[in-house]
Amino acid sequence: MAAAATAFSQTPGLEDYSVSPIGPDDSLWSGYVWRTNTAGEGVLEPNNFVAVSSGMNYQENGVWKPSQDLIELMPDGTAAAIRGSMKAYFSGNLNAQGAITIVSRKGRSFKTEPVSLYYHDTASGQAVRLAAVKDCAAQLIPPNRIVYKDIFDSISADLRVTYTKGAMETDLILAQRPKPPSYYGLNAATTRLELWHVWHNAPVPKQTPVVLDRASGFTDNLLDFTDLWLPGGRAFS
Repeated sequence: MAAAATAFSQTPGLEDYSVSPIGPDDSLWSGYVWRTNTAGEGVLEPNNFVAVSSGMNYQENGVWKPSQDLIELMPDGTAAAIRGSMKAYFSGNLNAQGAITIVSRKGRSFKTEPVSLYYHDTASGQAVRLAAVKDCAAQLIPPNRIVYKDIFDSISADLRVTYTKGAMETDLILAQRPKPPSYYGLNAATTRLELWHVWHNAPVPKQTPVVLDRASGFTDNLLDFTDLWLPGGRAFS
């Protein structure tokens, strides 16, 4: 690009740069900045830098393109996030085998669906099922969210899935409070609420213990499939 052919403000902003994806996690920004030379004259000089972020770009037909926080409706009535290095496909009904399919940047498919909500006493190992997933419809919330409404047979709750360039997260949104652990004979101090999933034909991941709460002693395992990893869950109100 010739400097004389480009119009820039005295203090160029990011809008004055061109962006070229060069890999899955980095892009080259190219532009020009005004500098003062030794003679005290203002000169326009090239200025380049590389921006780095997880999942920044994806390949389509061998060409790198910027990733998008986007879920789109498909012709068959399902939804998919295909504008990123990690792709995701969503069934219209959460109560279906492989309702959510994640395709890693290496092209491996991971099929999963939530099945039940449990109380799990981590001290005794006892688990009590509170509700099972039932047939429920999906709603697309543009640009990058899917909400499955009223997913359980006995507790009012929604499941929200958010897709971004570098990650995907699911949030269980409870609209009513479950009965306390003590109702089921469980110790509230060592019992936690868990949404259990089924994973179909998934490889065995590397498991790394992590401490969720030092006061209660709650721990969880970070699951690492090398090209896909699942951190520990969190709860808030």
